[in-house]
Amino acid sequence: MLLLEQLAATDIETAQTAMQDGTVYYVPESQHNRLKDFLISVARQTLGIPYKFGSNTFMRTDCSGYVQNVFSLMGLQLPRSAREQFNIGEPVDRKALSLGDLVFFRTYAPFPSHVGIYLGNNLFIHASTFAKKVTIDSLNMPYYVKRFLGAKRLPVDGTDFTGLREPSKENIR
Repeated sequence: MLLLEQLAATDIETAQTAMQDGTVYYVPESQHNRLKDFLISVARQTLGIPYKFGSNTFMRTDCSGYVQNVFSLMGLQLPRSAREQFNIGEPVDRKALSLGDLVFFRTYAPFPSHVGIYLGNNLFIHASTFAKKVTIDSLNMPYYVKRFLGAKRLPVDGTDFTGLREPSKENIR
């Protein structure tokens, strides 16, 4: 939990998303802070959920199921697999990662086979096959450095993040 406390205390800059057509969307700092608070709250409540390949509930989950469920709490419907999730959003350079970006890895296959949610400070939350649970890891770990495939930012197009469903025992567990 110390990592989450450090993330909560971290100032974040206004996020921007540049779309392929040249349109740029901005997430104002107040809304970005709301997203940060939400993701940290979800992380607090979901750390330790058991990993199970092919599962996508908050009782048991794999990596893409976890990402899909977290974003569904924000009212965003994502595809089911890491491979499909890699096909949405706009590419983001690793040096420009922002809170909530999806980070992708090649683990057991030549295509995107693992996904997590970027939390800031080179940390991401994911359902880990190695830890056998939802955990927070560093992008700087040699395993992830070697397998990093890319990152995607979902378009925010006017999303104000005021309608986020707060995580609770009813919608998390």
